[in-house]
Amino acid sequence: MDYVTRQFIVLANKLRKDLREAFKVLHQDFQQGIKSKSAAKESEPDQRNIQPVWLDNVLTKYDQLERNKSSEQYEWNRKQHSVQNSARWATWCAFVAAAIYAGITACQLRTANLALVEARDTSNKQYTQLVQQIGALNTANKIATAANRPWVGFSAYTDPRDAPTLTRKRDSQGEYEQLQFTWIFKNAGKRPARISKILTTGHSYKVCSEAPHYTSEPFSRAFLIPETTIKSPMEAPIPLDEWNRIQDADSKTKLQYCIYSFIEYTDVADPDHIHTTRDCRFLIPSNIAKGPSFGECTNNYPGAD
Repeated sequence: MDYVTRQFIVLANKLRKDLREAFKVLHQDFQQGIKSKSAAKESEPDQRNIQPVWLDNVLTKYDQLERNKSSEQYEWNRKQHSVQNSARWATWCAFVAAAIYAGITACQLRTANLALVEARDTSNKQYTQLVQQIGALNTANKIATAANRPWVGFSAYTDPRDAPTLTRKRDSQGEYEQLQFTWIFKNAGKRPARISKILTTGHSYKVCSEAPHYTSEPFSRAFLIPETTIKSPMEAPIPLDEWNRIQDADSKTKLQYCIYSFIEYTDVADPDHIHTTRDCRFLIPSNIAKGPSFGECTNNYPGAD
């Protein structure tokens, strides 16, 4: 309701109140006049229905005012009802739209969640497959690396100058046999090897030991490419009494003369992994007349990794 309408209603109420007060005063005056002229009115009965002319105009205006007031109130009520109906319909429409939007959002959220779960499962499967592929590649690489790695081990001599020899010598302590043996190591693998250590020694035992004691000089590092060899000469004096027991046929007193070698190397493609090769040979006394020869030891010392 606007300000003009409210002021109009206030003025109408005030006017109605004033009119009532005026009508009350007029009514009292009118009754007083009737009492004072009762005799005249009794003689003239037709005059009792006569009303003042100005009173009809006042009553007409009053009735018109009441009708206008009722019409304006009705119109205002009708507008308020229309506004309330519009607001009610707008509220219901908003509720229905919100419900529909909520349903659409829920469906979209469910679809997005299903897509996310499916994407996660797919990613997990792909990750698992990738891990398996990486593992297979690592295994294949290890196999290829192992297959192409260098293999360094003992190789028989081909140059007669490298043949083993025995020479009778004498020193301040007496006679002895001087053994000269050349260890020849060959890289039979497919990649170069970096040699870091070579040890050789020779001792007399009842049976060739599996824990020899090495006294060789330190070896300088070397680089050995595939299908090439490296030599490590060894000289070992054999005391004459040991030499006689080596040739003795009596098993109770007989000795074996054993020579040992130990080589340490790494693969150029895998320098952190150290490889070793161990070898053991024993002197065969029966072939000494034709030159010393050696056989492979039957113990557990020889080996390679």
